[in-house]
Amino acid sequence: MAWIKDRMVAAGQISTRKLTVAPVIPDFTAAVETGNTISVVIQMVDPDGNSVARAVDLLCVIRKSDGLVATVSEFTLAETGDGTEVSTTAKPSLIITTDAEGQCTIAVTDVSGAYTADAYLEVTPLNTLGTPGLVTLDFN
Repeated sequence: MAWIKDRMVAAGQISTRKLTVAPVIPDFTAAVETGNTISVVIQMVDPDGNSVARAVDLLCVIRKSDGLVATVSEFTLAETGDGTEVSTTAKPSLIITTDAEGQCTIAVTDVSGAYTADAYLEVTPLNTLGTPGLVTLDFN
């Protein structure tokens, strides 16, 4: 039977570290629009929905209802609570590092105040195994 095991898994392919890496998934809590801005809390969770207690670098991008990335004259993103900005604020994309509890808060602002459709915040983990997430934001 040893020859079956040897052919199923190559030596050194399974380690304790590989078995303990849990992918992260963004979980969103979006507020209602106030003054052309929607606040979004992002909590990174594991596949079981448990909060991840570590900092995670995230790429956040705002997309319009047609799926295209917004321009700086349409939407901006800014860190407004937990987390630390890595890239420059006031643009439609932002790199942010969550706090040690895997959470960050960002503000999505409709620059002109005239956008009346749904927008989408896309969040992708950068420095760890993870799944991107998308939340719909209702600008009215």
